[in-house]
Formats: sequence, C-alpha cells, structure tokens
Amino acid sequence: MERDQAPIEILLVDKNNESARRLDLALCSGASTCPYRTELAQTISQANARMNQKKFHLVMINDAIENETSLYQLMESICPDTSVPIIIVGDESNEQKAIEAVSFGAQDYLIKPKIWDTPYLKRAIRHAIVRHELKSKLALAQNRHQHLAYYDPLTQLPNRQLFFDRISQAVNQSKRNHSQFALLFIDLDNFKTINDRYGHGAGDEVLRIVAQRLSHGIRESDTVARLGGDEFTIILNQVHDANKTTSIVNELLKTLRKPISYGQHELKTSASIGISVYPKDAQTVEDLISYADQAMYSAKELNSNSYQVFQPHIAARHEGKALLKSSLKEAIPKQQFKLFYLPRVQLQENRITSLEGLCYWDHPKLGRLKPIDFIPLASEEDLIFEIDKWSLQQACSDLALLSQKGIENVNISVNLSVDSFIQLNIEELILKFASSSKVLTKLEIELPERILLEDCLIVSHKLEKLRKLGVKLILDNFGSGLTNLNTLKKLRFDFVKIDKGYVVDIKKTPQKDNHKEDSLENATDSLQESNSIFSAMINLTKAFNLIPIITGIENQSQIPKDKTPIVNYAQGFYFASPKPFNVIYPLLNQKLETLSA
Repeated sequence: MERDQAPIEILLVDKNNESARRLDLALCSGASTCPYRTELAQTISQANARMNQKKFHLVMINDAIENETSLYQLMESICPDTSVPIIIVGDESNEQKAIEAVSFGAQDYLIKPKIWDTPYLKRAIRHAIVRHELKSKLALAQNRHQHLAYYDPLTQLPNRQLFFDRISQAVNQSKRNHSQFALLFIDLDNFKTINDRYGHGAGDEVLRIVAQRLSHGIRESDTVARLGGDEFTIILNQVHDANKTTSIVNELLKTLRKPISYGQHELKTSASIGISVYPKDAQTVEDLISYADQAMYSAKELNSNSYQVFQPHIAARHEGKALLKSSLKEAIPKQQFKLFYLPRVQLQENRITSLEGLCYWDHPKLGRLKPIDFIPLASEEDLIFEIDKWSLQQACSDLALLSQKGIENVNISVNLSVDSFIQLNIEELILKFASSSKVLTKLEIELPERILLEDCLIVSHKLEKLRKLGVKLILDNFGSGLTNLNTLKKLRFDFVKIDKGYVVDIKKTPQKDNHKEDSLENATDSLQESNSIFSAMINLTKAFNLIPIITGIENQSQIPKDKTPIVNYAQGFYFASPKPFNVIYPLLNQKLETLSA
C-alpha cells in the first residue's frame, strides 16, 4: 500500500508491547519510508483517549484486551459511531468469535501468527479500509434516499408521506392520553400571481421563507409539513384550549403577512388557514384532513389572510361543491350550458352594438347557475378548456344566425380564461367554428386583465393572429390591480372594460344640510376624488389608443354626461340583464328604454 501521501494511521489496542513492535516490523519491512504509522493503547481508556486526540484510519483490537468484556461491548466502547474500520485480532483461531466480530461490524478477524506476514497483513488492512469506505458511502446514499422519501427537497420540511405518518402518531397519542390536537391547513393567497409575475425562482424563495416562518412559529413537539405546491399543514399536539390555537394561528398569519425580499422586489403574500380538531370534529384521519381543507377554502372565500375553524355548515357547502364537480363533466354532453347575452350600448346613438356571452348552467338539481357559481371550480378541475371551446362555438353559431336575419351591426364577445387563451389554439378553433368571414369580423374575444402577467411575446403573437382574422380584442377589468402598463402598451387591444369599482354614482352626492356641513364637505371631497380617478382612467385609455367601455351601470346617474367618442360605450343591468339568444334577439332593434323590462 505504498503511496506518496500521508501515512495510514493505525491504533492497535493490545496489552502486549511486543505486538506493537511486530506490527511495525511487518508493515514497514523493506520500505525506505514507512507508509503506516501505528500507536499502541494497552487499555480501553487509553484507546478512548487516543481516539479523542486524533483521527485514525483503522483500529485493530485484540479480543483479549479485557477478558470480562464481550466482543460487542469492546467494539462499542472504543468505536461507538463505527466511523473507523475495525479489525479484531485473536491470539488463536476461533470461528465463533470471527462470525460475531463481522456481524457486530468488524471488517475482518485475523489470527496473530498470520498477521506478521507482511503481504497478508497489508492486504487485510487495505481491504478493511476500502470495504468500510464503500459501506459508509452506501449508508450515506441510503440516508439521502430516505431523506428524499420523507422530506421536501425545497423546504426541507416533512413531505406528504411523513405527514401522514406523523398525523397517525398524533391520533394514537391522543387516544392513549385522552387529549386532542389541532390540524391546520395553510394555503398561500396570491402565490400563482407571484409565480406569474416574477417567475418560479421567486415562487421557490417564497416557499422557503414561508417554511422557515411556519417552523419558527410552532413548538418542537408540533409538526409542519409541505404537502405540495403552496399547501402546508401543521399538527399542533396536546391542544386543550381553543383560544391558544387561535392565538398561534393569528401569530402565524401576522408573520406570513410580512413582505419577502427577492432581488429588488418586495413580494407581498398572505395565507388562508383552515382548522379542524381531533377528536372533536372528526374520528378518522381522512375526515380530519378533509374538514381542515374545507375550512381553509371557506376562509379563502371569505377574505384573504384569515382563518376558519371547521363548522358543520362548511361540510354542507363542500358537499354542494362536490355535487357540482361530479356533474360538471356531464354538462356539455347533456347540453346543460346556455349562453346568456349582456348588451353593450353605444351611448351617442343609443343602440346596442355588441352582446357579451355569459355561460349559464341549467343544473338538473340546483337550477340555473351563474358563471360565478361554477367557473372558478371549472378552472380548478381543468374543465374550463371545454367550457371555453363550447362558448366560442355557440357564439359563432349565434353570430351566423344574426347574419342570416340581416343584423350586421351587432357583435358578440366571448370570455376566455387565461389558461385557455395560452394553451389552446384559439385561431384554429375560430376558423373551425366560424361559418363565414362576416362572423370573424363580428367576433370579439374578451380576456381578463391577468393576461398582462403572462409572457408578453406569446400573448402578442396570439393576439396578432386573431387581429389578422378580423377579430376584435377586449381587455376586461382594467384597473383592478394587476395592470402592467408597459405590457399593455405592447399588446394591441381594441377595447378595455373599466373596472366597475371606478364607476361614479352622481345620485349619491349628498345634499346640503346645515347641521352636517362637515359630513357634506367630506363626502363632496370623496366624490371629487372618485371623479378624478375615473377621468384619469379614461385619459389613460386614450393615451394607449384604446376604446373604453364603462361596466357595472345600474342606474342613469352612472352614465357619463358627456357622451363623447372617448366615453361612448357602457354596459350594465340598467340597460338589460343577461338574456338567452332567443329572448335578446327580438330586442336588438327596439329602443333602449324597453330593454330592461
């Protein structure tokens, strides 16, 4: 084993000085520079002292060093962590001891008369060290594999598999101690927006920081796990006081609300938390998890950055959602969807210029459902693609009917989800569904403002294809909070729908009251501020060469007094509520005053 490097350090544990001398002689025989360096320890305590002082490559132990100590105890007392390979040296041949030595972790069992043979000894040492290295590497790989099997690689938190093991342990402990524990389901409120706007690197950083904050916010006896995506769980063990649980949850929400630094950005996030308690709320792990999940979604529906404790009425609402989910797939084949049309009015000419198609669902058990009742669920279940394709096909069919009836001055707009627009070949679908070029020029595609957060080049390319077909393009919810003006400037939309939150109701202007002059002044200032913001929104659309459409008009006072080409289109229930095609069609040539009847 001669080599040009530091010598192999060997610790010999043996009572006999002669053994150390003969070991040196055998290892260094014929070598100008001995590649081995040996040290002798004549007792276990001496061996421990040597092991604490330096690192050895190999330990050779005479099995007779202490006659009253078993072989296992001997090895354990000298090398408790098995970090150093061990060779047991016997004074005489003993097959039983040899088997025991290897089974206890020794690399070999040698007999003294043989070890003084230089080639044999060197080979035994070399093989012992190599075997130990291979065994250590294998153990390390197994530990790494086991860690990956039970821990999330991004956050280093317990993963789904380990979570189920921990919650089963919590149930068993609760049964033994007649105690209870709380399960928290945590979902980040705007994680997808962060991913879309700043990239997956930002999303990963958010998940890491959230994991750290959750871990620091609980006790050592509790468990925080990441189930996947932006979903986390916490098991709060030995919870006897509901107020203590809600206090912990409020602190977690407060912590998660703090901005997260990412490069030059301050990422704002929050969370929704659902709470269920064992055994108060559920008797099984499956129900406990389901109820915490339901409570979390209930919190998300009520308000961001909030929590909800499970209640029976939440389960009832969840059952309704499950009913929707199970029947949603059958809605298109069973022809349960219908497009209802909401008119858009040109204010100068006082006439309808377009119909916005809204997908309603005639559910066999729940009755007629509005889009808001099922479209979010369809998006969660990836059924939105089929619904959007159906809506597009139905709108093209209705446009063809309008053309056949000689109505050439009314368009139809179709709402598409961002996912459908990005993932489907919309151009190909339109060409498939449109019966003529007239249909193409009367078709409008309406996209939510979130489209501005997608890849600008991809969106621009897709929009340009539709524009070449003659299709008009509408950006919905303009000003709702996600507007990226730089992206908007690059994307050529024809219309923008001003978010209804900016519509000013002049009728709400307070009248003068001598006893409430301060209140009147404050209300007047508020109205002037709203008017200023509304005017700024209109001017912004003009600067981008976009035609604004005012939405949410519910009474005449909300219609701008100056019906100029800049503010010339409006939509809302004041003009008409959504109606089926066969109902709205006869009204297209009537005066607007009769539409809302």
